[in-house]
Amino acid sequence: MIERKILEEKIRNLENMLLKMYSITVRGVQAIVDLPSDEAFKIIEESEYSSDILNWEIFEEAIATIATQQPTAKDLRFIVMTTTIAAVHERINDLALDIAKAIKKIDDVPVELKSSIKTAVETILKMLEVTKNAMVAHSFINVHDKLGKLDDIVDGIFRDTLDFLEGKKDISIRTVMNLVMILRDLERIGDLVGKIGARLIYIETGKMVPIK
Repeated sequence: MIERKILEEKIRNLENMLLKMYSITVRGVQAIVDLPSDEAFKIIEESEYSSDILNWEIFEEAIATIATQQPTAKDLRFIVMTTTIAAVHERINDLALDIAKAIKKIDDVPVELKSSIKTAVETILKMLEVTKNAMVAHSFINVHDKLGKLDDIVDGIFRDTLDFLEGKKDISIRTVMNLVMILRDLERIGDLVGKIGARLIYIETGKMVPIK
């Protein structure tokens, strides 16, 4: 009984660490819409740095918990998946920093694409909220469908961007390349949030159901 209580405390600690990681990621992703301001760039840099450190802390805590508590079944799935979910968050923050660096290289983002970037970011934030709510409530009903539909929106924005840029002859090749990279990385972030959702579903069901 005492052993079970210790394991439950360890699991709660890992869950709280993931929630902290979620907050770091949200802060970094939100700042994308305020680029190229120096303050937004600083926030994204800080989020990338903090997520890298926390990713390793979660990994170490998970390994220690497995070694000392010998969890099984759903408990083991949760502990192992915390490490992969944390790594996905860390990658999202890497991409957010890549986006920030790319926007810094552009003299003036077209108004149409500023709107596209804003919509993509808002959609990604909704996806992140879906994953957070599912984890906190331990309820994964419709998570697959919700994330899939939101990810479709981000994918559509990327395709529309390519179509838009294809018809623009007054934008330099360098600017076009950076704009494509920005929207491509946002599309990748959407895919990564889908992977977080798939891992949460696996924790609950023991089945890996890919989202997109």
